[in-house]
Amino acid sequence: MRLVRHTNHLKEMLFFYHEMLDFKVIENFDSKYGYNGSVLQKTGESWQLEIVSSKISPRHLCDEEDLMILCYPSLKRVEQILEKLQLHKYRRLAPTNPFWEERGLLVKDPDGYRILLCVENNFDGQK
Repeated sequence: MRLVRHTNHLKEMLFFYHEMLDFKVIENFDSKYGYNGSVLQKTGESWQLEIVSSKISPRHLCDEEDLMILCYPSLKRVEQILEKLQLHKYRRLAPTNPFWEERGLLVKDPDGYRILLCVENNFDGQK
């Protein structure tokens, strides 16, 4: 699976996902069919995240229930990532749904999409 995200904030989005959330950049491209961007992937995962920009301005329509859930191997790793995010002025948010509050830590990416950071296989109510 590859998820493609169109943005006006390419540099900020790449920094957020690569530097803050530990995604690896596996491909960069410029002016490919009028798009610039990168393909990223989390270590150990088969799916990819492609972040692109173009002359067309994106229209993001997300709400509080739209989440990308990213799982990490330990609570310590999740807390380290949250600490890095806070150093760069990203704030922890409270999820609308209490189910997610019990399972992870919520932040927003530079485009305003919500990202839930949790520990792998943590859907039994433990952070």
